[in-house]
Amino acid sequence: MQIPSALFNTFPRNCNFFSGSVPDWCSSLAHSWTFQHQSHDNLKTPPSNLSHWNGLLDSISAFLRDPQALRLDRISWSGEGVEQRSAYHSLLQIVRNRTLIEHLIREHSRRMPKARLHALLALAIIQFLESDDTEATRAKVVHHSVRLTRELCSQPESRFVNAVARAISEHLSQTLQLLDAPEHWHVRYSHPRWLVERWISQFGNKTTRLLLQWNQSIPHTYVHDLRRICQTEQSLRNPEELPKLTATPWSDFHVLEKAGRANIESLLKWPFYIQDPSTRIAPSLFEPPSNRASILDTCAAPGGKSLHLLKRLADNGHAWQRWIATDSSPERLRVMENNLERLGVKGIETSCVDWLKPLPESLASLRFDWVLLDAPCSSVGVIQRHPEIRWRLHADDYQRLPVQQLALLEQCSRLVRKDGQLVYSTCSFDPDENERVIEAFQQTAQGRHFEVRTGRSLLPHLEGHDGVGAFLLRRKADALSPSGE
Repeated sequence: MQIPSALFNTFPRNCNFFSGSVPDWCSSLAHSWTFQHQSHDNLKTPPSNLSHWNGLLDSISAFLRDPQALRLDRISWSGEGVEQRSAYHSLLQIVRNRTLIEHLIREHSRRMPKARLHALLALAIIQFLESDDTEATRAKVVHHSVRLTRELCSQPESRFVNAVARAISEHLSQTLQLLDAPEHWHVRYSHPRWLVERWISQFGNKTTRLLLQWNQSIPHTYVHDLRRICQTEQSLRNPEELPKLTATPWSDFHVLEKAGRANIESLLKWPFYIQDPSTRIAPSLFEPPSNRASILDTCAAPGGKSLHLLKRLADNGHAWQRWIATDSSPERLRVMENNLERLGVKGIETSCVDWLKPLPESLASLRFDWVLLDAPCSSVGVIQRHPEIRWRLHADDYQRLPVQQLALLEQCSRLVRKDGQLVYSTCSFDPDENERVIEAFQQTAQGRHFEVRTGRSLLPHLEGHDGVGAFLLRRKADALSPSGE
């Protein structure tokens, strides 16, 4: 399945580990397609398109060999319809359950099989985990796996898959029960051991387990209705032409029930934007300005939070005086420009800026009423939606990232005018990237000019959407900026 370039309009938020990652809508729609339109019996019927299966097995083998190298947007498989949807869903589920899969294979095989057999057994294990735990269903999965191995590999290798798959299926329930203890959660829920131990030390066993279970669950595809602020020709069309949308507790956010490609393409002809409801939190912290606001969105691409800022101004009857949106990636900035053009948003200036380097004088001399910093981060708040993130994280990221985040915060804060507001946000719920960064900033010469108005980290399983951190700071009225303003 090659992801259509025309639909790459909602890349994930500006997070450190998202380079090349698949957009939110694609991860979600793959799951939605599979669960809504495909029975387990269909999953167990070998297709005639063996090139499709060869492509899928190659992708699975590459991931199992090097999990950090997975780039979902670069995967291309043959096949159509159900085959493509099933393939993408299966790959994501293997990404979610990698450690558990390897544990089950090692438990019932004297050696780890070669890449192709490893991938075939991984597919079988995913089907075991998703199917009814009955003898008939297990037999169908084994039969399918053996037949596929025979056709794609060899008769002797099919006997190996038969023996290992049968042993795994017979002992699966017992194994899962044995793994249901905190010291084994990194295996049961397939997260790096150090990350599970970090969460247990921060949040305790109960919260950590809920976090892990949340990350293993299937995300919804959320769409943001912008018809109230984005007037385009499409916004005047008959609403009955829209795909089926279900209301959520969050204003103007809906769940796209059937997130197939046709529905996505249809929806994006309207003033809708596919994004998680968590994106509303940081922009909503800004307090209404006293007059026409000047706005700086520092890590802005692909533009989702800028749309929330527009709504924030519109809801309070305010306009803006000048609006600059920057990003360090020219490619992501072009995506943002395309998004704004599609939605009919005009007047926002865009500029490619690396905030970790000295600023151009044309920008450094400006001061703004609202400054938004959506900082690069570990992205642990969005693992449910982007399961591959867990395999790119390293323990020392929590030493490196807060230093970078503090540097960005200090740099951006220099452009906040007297009595102006600065919102710092991440798509992480880790205190070291949120509360600790704010505390460290307040101890700097620049940070002493700011007071924290509100903010906190939000855990995804408690909110029902991605986890984030968001904090509102205000420059004190008697503080002087470096330029004396």
